[in-house]
Amino acid sequence: MEVPPPIKTFLKKYVWVAVLIFGIGAGIGIQAWRDSGTIATLEQRVEQLKEQPSTSIMELDKSVKSLEQRITPLTLAIPMDPLSGTISLGQGITGSGTIITEKAGQVRKFIEERKFDRAEMEISEIEKLYADFPGVLYLKYELQKAKGNTEEAMEWGQKLVRRLPSDQRLVPIYLEVANALIEKGQKAKAEAFAIEAMRLNPDDNKLRDSFKAIFGYEPSIPRRK
Repeated sequence: MEVPPPIKTFLKKYVWVAVLIFGIGAGIGIQAWRDSGTIATLEQRVEQLKEQPSTSIMELDKSVKSLEQRITPLTLAIPMDPLSGTISLGQGITGSGTIITEKAGQVRKFIEERKFDRAEMEISEIEKLYADFPGVLYLKYELQKAKGNTEEAMEWGQKLVRRLPSDQRLVPIYLEVANALIEKGQKAKAEAFAIEAMRLNPDDNKLRDSFKAIFGYEPSIPRRK
């Protein structure tokens, strides 16, 4: 059966349009499939990066710690304040802070914020850098006192004053240890710490009066003035 001329003309005129539309649709479909694969691959890569630790950050952390370890021996060759960790550059020159000073400040900050675990971590870092730093004893004293562990705090306080027996800044700790010992009924031991406090600060009239009131006699330690 022969196709009528009008229909044949219609098919010739519009069949190429149908082919073109089909081709465009197929192309779009293929590109969408490719794009979906690319997006999926990118998403997988992002997830992998999230799961993996940042190598660059880890390497930077190692470099900083290595630098601290190299700097610390140089710092320790200069006279350092046993409590603050500042270094002395000579008479009349203000002490300069060190990595020890910075970390000790962090410990006090964490204690104030009651982040006691972080404070203990910083104390450990100081001990790694300078195992013989007396100020660590003071930081441990402050930490245990803030946690309400009075007995442990007094133990660190006693270790500190034995380590730095001539440091006048420790008079308050001598007195706190003395008071704690009095509360425990150990008056003779308390008297020894009170005498040491008096020796470091013999011109304090209030301290002399308290000593006499508690121990019943006038301290014989001469005044400086």
